[in-house]
Amino acid sequence: MKKTILNIFGQQNISKRLGMFFLTVTQVGMVVSLLILLETSVNAYVEISTWLMGYGIYIRFWIFMSVIISVLIITYILAWKFLLPSYLSSWNEQFYKHDNLVQKDLEEIKRQMSDGFDNIKNRLDKLKL
Repeated sequence: MKKTILNIFGQQNISKRLGMFFLTVTQVGMVVSLLILLETSVNAYVEISTWLMGYGIYIRFWIFMSVIISVLIITYILAWKFLLPSYLSSWNEQFYKHDNLVQKDLEEIKRQMSDGFDNIKNRLDKLKL
């Protein structure tokens, strides 16, 4: 039963190109979302300031945008402090598992070093005789 569940939820490497596509979409999506946030903030300012003017309260645009930018900066700081370490830890585990070229190179270096140490040990044993 356990093995069947693991097979169902196991990961499959379909294509590197699919991964490249999603990485690109994600990177572009971040820039687009910031532009959308800017546009939405301007629209929100217009709506909120119009609503508050009905109560005799006037908010300047730069104060409104300062609040928006402050909230954005606080969000980024919290993401940097708490989310990024977890994200990178998970990412490193995935890189270690799935066709990691660096991992393959390290295994080859370990093998070569082991062979070299064995060679040195054999030479030292011959010198002792």
